[in-house]
Amino acid sequence: MVRMSVDQRRTHARAVARQLLGSGTTAEKLTLRSVAEASGTPLATLTYAYRSVTDLLADLRAEFEAECAENQRHVGGRGLRIELARMLDGYLDVIAQDRANAEIVRWQMLLIARGDIVLSAGLSMRACLRHIQEQSGEQWRLSVDELSTVTQAMVSGMHVQFLVRGADPVALRAWREDAASVVDAAVTLAQPTEG
Repeated sequence: MVRMSVDQRRTHARAVARQLLGSGTTAEKLTLRSVAEASGTPLATLTYAYRSVTDLLADLRAEFEAECAENQRHVGGRGLRIELARMLDGYLDVIAQDRANAEIVRWQMLLIARGDIVLSAGLSMRACLRHIQEQSGEQWRLSVDELSTVTQAMVSGMHVQFLVRGADPVALRAWREDAASVVDAAVTLAQPTEG
């Protein structure tokens, strides 16, 4: 038997959990036992790496957020309409490329709704909008903070629609239409002009 470090066990457990989440297991039904069985690992070995399924899911959520943050690094300076659309499309691509990501988003929204976690009020949205404004030289009627708050609220509304519709291809197409509406609304509110 090959000995694995704790980090290797964690990486393996996350990969197996992603497979389970991607094949229809909900976050609420995911257990350390189901991950151990699917990976052929003794439960005791898995609990050495993860004390609870909540810890495992938190790591999956952190991986998802890191993937989204990496995607946002590519926001440029071609103006609010183009860059916000690129940012939201990239976010949706991260969700659409892996059903496990869609389940992680659904689970995260339920945690927020229950008050189990509180996300910062659009810090990455604020940073992205600030970067767009600085790089494009546009002037906006709203401050970056105001536009960030409003845009993040609209994106949260998209998440509610996602919870209602699910993650099938038709729902994802509708979600992309919602994203286009968010961009239109943000541009209407900001009224960008050349700096």
